[in-house]
Amino acid sequence: MIQPHDNTNNQPQGNNDRPRNDHLDQQQQQQQQAFLPMNPAAACFWSLLRVPVPPLLDPKRMQLTEQEREWALAIREHIQSSAELDNVSDLTCAQLAIVVQHDVDEAIRRVWVMQELKGDLKIQDSLEEARRSFTKMLEYWPGAILSVYFSAEDETFVVVFDNPKFRGYKTHEKMRTTLLIVHYLCRMLNPDIEATRKGVIFFAECEGYCLHSDMMDVKLWRHVFGDFYGSYPMNFQQIKMFHTPSGINLLVALARKALPTHITSKIAVGCQFEGGRLDKFYLTPTPEIAAMKTFNKMIEFLQLRYTNEKEFKL
Repeated sequence: MIQPHDNTNNQPQGNNDRPRNDHLDQQQQQQQQAFLPMNPAAACFWSLLRVPVPPLLDPKRMQLTEQEREWALAIREHIQSSAELDNVSDLTCAQLAIVVQHDVDEAIRRVWVMQELKGDLKIQDSLEEARRSFTKMLEYWPGAILSVYFSAEDETFVVVFDNPKFRGYKTHEKMRTTLLIVHYLCRMLNPDIEATRKGVIFFAECEGYCLHSDMMDVKLWRHVFGDFYGSYPMNFQQIKMFHTPSGINLLVALARKALPTHITSKIAVGCQFEGGRLDKFYLTPTPEIAAMKTFNKMIEFLQLRYTNEKEFKL
């Protein structure tokens, strides 16, 4: 069972923002201890252990209004009538309806972009591919994702990044892994309808992030923010960037002019956490246990997504 977290303001404030930790119940802690690797390099081994974590199926989080259902049905009808588009799940149609409402043309544009991304990157959209991608992430960028969890207070899903840990993705394999991770983040942070309605939450630690060539990779950021975050059926509740240096503040100011408004309007830079860097808060009791927790949660939420996608019908 996902546990509640400490409070945070629902709107980005820039100061006194407090990220929340993810606490496992006793049974999950015992599972972790039983399978705990001695070193992050063992990720390829323990990622295959498939620690059993039951998905959180909550029918109340899968409800549509009658208006939303009408929009979703109209979107599905247009997709099914197009010879160029692959069919998508009823859940995807419902989430598109929440995001774009009656704008069927915008929904079709998003479906087309998602289809092109899956084709170009040869995305299988499976738990096995996700496990492989998450394992590579731990190998390439250990500690880059500090935590993923459900916030009972905000009624949505949260991901916490450590941005300085995420660099060095110029090779084809690392670039593809980066985009696969973004794809599966979009999926697992929106496992149910209510998550899309509430909007996901991003926290990012930025202390120690220096300007470098990776950050100026326009192609990568266009894919991440323009294609994935700008096309997948998802809303943003908060995007809080902690301890941002001046270079990051400048880049965000520039990005506000180029990225979709529904993303940039949620970004708050200069957020502070009285405990220091976020990794001190999240990488407890050890980085290895924290990595196991994060890996398991990512798989758990993705399982929930696939279960809801299979069961939900308009």
